[in-house]
Amino acid sequence: MKRAMAVIFFIAAALMLSGCIVGDIDILYSLPQTQEKYQQLQQLIDAELEAGSEYSAPTGGSLRQSVQLVEINGDGVEEAVVFLRDENRTPEICVYKQDGGLYTLAYKLTGQGSSIGHVEYADLNGDGSQELIVSWEDNDLATVMAYSLRIGPAEILLTVSCTDFLVGQIYADGDDEELERNIVATLNMSGKRGVVELFFTDGNRNVERTQAELSEAMVTADRFRLSRISGGTDAVIVEGHFQDAGGVKYLTDVLVLDGKSLENVALQQGNKSAPVRDVYVFSRDINGDGAIDVPYPMPIYGGENYYLLDWMTFDAQGGVYLCATTYHDIGQGWYYVLPLEWRDGFSVSYDGERVTFYTGGEQEVELLRIYVFSGENRNESAALPGRFVLARSGTIIYAAMFPPGSGEYNQKSRDEVIDRFNIITTEWDAGIV
Repeated sequence: MKRAMAVIFFIAAALMLSGCIVGDIDILYSLPQTQEKYQQLQQLIDAELEAGSEYSAPTGGSLRQSVQLVEINGDGVEEAVVFLRDENRTPEICVYKQDGGLYTLAYKLTGQGSSIGHVEYADLNGDGSQELIVSWEDNDLATVMAYSLRIGPAEILLTVSCTDFLVGQIYADGDDEELERNIVATLNMSGKRGVVELFFTDGNRNVERTQAELSEAMVTADRFRLSRISGGTDAVIVEGHFQDAGGVKYLTDVLVLDGKSLENVALQQGNKSAPVRDVYVFSRDINGDGAIDVPYPMPIYGGENYYLLDWMTFDAQGGVYLCATTYHDIGQGWYYVLPLEWRDGFSVSYDGERVTFYTGGEQEVELLRIYVFSGENRNESAALPGRFVLARSGTIIYAAMFPPGSGEYNQKSRDEVIDRFNIITTEWDAGIV
């Protein structure tokens, strides 16, 4: 799927560096003044501005430029897509096509609401031309519309109200066909129960739609994206939360396209997805195999406030498989991938800046010490005999030490510990609803 190329050059900085003062904010959005066709395009845009319109860039997604050049209709020539708001503050999109090297206004699309939220381009019906998919925002709800702009008047392929949408590709297994489809997935959390709808076209370019409900308990969605699960199957992943007497709980739904039917393979009895957890950790590819893994909390031996996380991979039939187990120290900002033999009987203890791992249950055996140093003497503390550095993050040093009396450990052992240690980073930023 082709991505739009931004063409806005913010020349204000250069002007200020040269001692000039910008007096007109519109210059921030001006096209580069290097080619005649762009100067002519800028004149067309200026005519809209002089008539009372103003730039109004998309507020969501990755394409947030007010002017975007994108090849839409498959002829190899880029169109210019300009996002505005007219004198009545109604959002509008002007699409300029090239004719003989010069631009002309081909389409003016007007939407309901107060702003343009999220814009994508994709060939949804397989005709070689990219559709313009846009959400017209109105408070917390959006109307998503997909426009075909290949020839003649703009054709609307779909219209749906939702909370958010995404565009991607799904490789779907059907009874009589196996295809990779460009799809639009919409998320709607406005009703009593969340719903994901999937839109795609069949072999005759007719728009098909299928939907599946989310977990009944999920009242707020925090993550919404397309990912792969076991076997390379494409899936829609929705993660959200609810609150009960025990506090905030997080859960994950996994939705798979089976032929032309969307199925939530994570749902279990009670219409809740598995697992429900009170740990603020979201799904991710924990072992780097390309498949998203879902965290299942498992209590640590003898501990009421600490958990291990078993990371489970779903397949298209809802089967769940263990792929890794981690200990997450969310407060200190790190996690550790445990060797399989540590999992049963695993426990921890805290002593100031040190966390110690044990195994063996009642017959506990010390395994490893992990330190977090942030004071002025952090470098000296991390370099004391027996300790070795795991990672550095800003003014924090993470170090480790094998238990005293455990014998000589070679460099390979240290390298394995370093490889299993990870700093917690912000996950799935692009998927936040």
